[in-house]
Amino acid sequence: MAAHAQAQPEFALRQLEQDAAAAGVRGDWQFFDRILAPDWPDIGKTSTGKTKRPLGRQIDKPMALDAMKSKKAQLHSMQVYDVQVRFLKNDVAVVTGQATTIGGATGKAATIKLVVRFTDIFAERQGKWIVMASQLTSVKGG
Repeated sequence: MAAHAQAQPEFALRQLEQDAAAAGVRGDWQFFDRILAPDWPDIGKTSTGKTKRPLGRQIDKPMALDAMKSKKAQLHSMQVYDVQVRFLKNDVAVVTGQATTIGGATGKAATIKLVVRFTDIFAERQGKWIVMASQLTSVKGG
């Protein structure tokens, strides 16, 4: 694929990662309902406190959306950076990057800082990019 042909989809995917961070802070579960594939898995993410799950545990789209809808936790900020986009085909891309999230229990001061490296696999379906799978790994000392 020519470099100019990749520029627009690459920009769209980078923007989707930024939009996802903003949607997470807003608690906008509808955004994630639109961009996550029906059979989307998230593997390896860790969290802290009572919601901690073991490394490598997989969650699916309904579990992720239910967690957002419950509003038990709130993101105060989320920064996404070091984003790289690699196209496998015109309509399939691997996006990697790093994110720093600060949050805590809803209505309370931010108590948790989590830094992760992420990989999202996107596919273009009916003119829109959707996330087919995600993997997150905690970064120590973040």
